[in-house]
Amino acid sequence: GGALLNATRHSTSKNSYEDDYDEELDDFIEYDDEEDEGGPRYDYDSEGSSDMEAGLDELDKEERRAEFIGRREDQEEERLEKSLKAAKEDRKRKALEALRARRR
Repeated sequence: GGALLNATRHSTSKNSYEDDYDEELDDFIEYDDEEDEGGPRYDYDSEGSSDMEAGLDELDKEERRAEFIGRREDQEEERLEKSLKAAKEDRKRKALEALRARRR
């Protein structure tokens, strides 16, 4: 009854790899070693990628344009706020005048 307890243990990690290896699949599997030949796989200096990159002059131009637009928007918002404030003060002044006229 103690045959399983007394049995020697065998390492399965080495054997499982060898058991999984199938020579018929060797022709089917492509290895990366062959891909190193022929130069780089991606060419970042190609014409297509250079169209996507902006030069310093273009960046400066875009930053100046964005700054100009931002300042113009700020000025317009400030004018609107002043206009709304003036209209509110005008309504308040008229309401006070109407209240004073009723008291007389």
